[in-house]
Amino acid sequence: MYRTVDFINSYSMRIAHERCVRLKDYPAHHLWGMNGISERGCEVAFHDGPDELQPLAWMGRLGINKYVRYQLWWFLTQRRRPNLFAAAWSVAWLLGLLRRVGLLRSRLVVLIHHPVDGHWLTRAALRGCDGLVFLNRHAMAAVGRVAPQTAARSHLLGWFVDAAFYRDFRARDGQPAAAPGRPLRIVAAGKELRDFDTLVEAVRELGTGSVHVEIYCSAETEPRTRAPNVTVVRGGSHGNPISYAELLSRYRQADLIAGPMHEADRTVGLTSVMDGFGVGRAMIVTRNPGIDYDLQALGAGFIVPPGDVGAWRECIVRLCESPARVGAMGDAAARFADTELTEADYAGRLDEIFARYFR
Repeated sequence: MYRTVDFINSYSMRIAHERCVRLKDYPAHHLWGMNGISERGCEVAFHDGPDELQPLAWMGRLGINKYVRYQLWWFLTQRRRPNLFAAAWSVAWLLGLLRRVGLLRSRLVVLIHHPVDGHWLTRAALRGCDGLVFLNRHAMAAVGRVAPQTAARSHLLGWFVDAAFYRDFRARDGQPAAAPGRPLRIVAAGKELRDFDTLVEAVRELGTGSVHVEIYCSAETEPRTRAPNVTVVRGGSHGNPISYAELLSRYRQADLIAGPMHEADRTVGLTSVMDGFGVGRAMIVTRNPGIDYDLQALGAGFIVPPGDVGAWRECIVRLCESPARVGAMGDAAARFADTELTEADYAGRLDEIFARYFR
């Protein structure tokens, strides 16, 4: 039975743990189930990420990126630690290579979010990992094509929702969901590969009396087009225009969460979907291969094709015409989070995987 696990990611798990557990201002699913593992009696070391440690900084002058330096630092200083869980491939691939050639003694389990390339070094790194867990079916299938030898060590894990964290944000301060006589309130947020122009075009002709949209974006994702019923709040380059707490307060006042995205062969928009499940709001989201949840089948919203203004407009109009349906979709989203996306179930699955590979 394993007793200890070191936990790393591309950002600080120490800070995330403090925010989730002590400050309680961040949902625990951003700890990727490791808080649940800790509560089961395992000693989990929540480590800082590349930005906080800035290890082997002199290598940066040679053009070696922070993720490679971070893995080299781990190998040089921590390589005898027994069990390592890496929640991102960017901080694991070099360690996988070192494990493959017998230099890294730590047993290594990696969470993979996106498809990986087919380079021979990538294939060797994948084969060096003791176990592979996947955020979605798309990434798992892509890795299976690149390195079919890893199939027996591959496990679909998915994600979960920290429902307790979101509980207060589900209330609408006494306001009913999407009431007749007032505009449908839509909130959309994101700083990567967001297609806010499609959303603006979809609502432009619907008028201020029917729909009001709030968009929170980075400089890179700011929509080029504007409409009288759309408010845009922009942050800096790759920056958040408002805090996460402020965004949740906007979701609390919303009827609908929108996730318009550009077409991509990687996971985009999943955090917004998990927020939608957590706060219990209807959702309209662009189809993305990394999002496994069929919102329409769940009764929680709609999935629309990339760049399809007409599909967006049709879905929004249907919800404007049926306020009761908006509330029912939000209730279905919350119910799915509470019953199917629980931290206890997720930690249990992760525990079974660790028990298979860790010692």
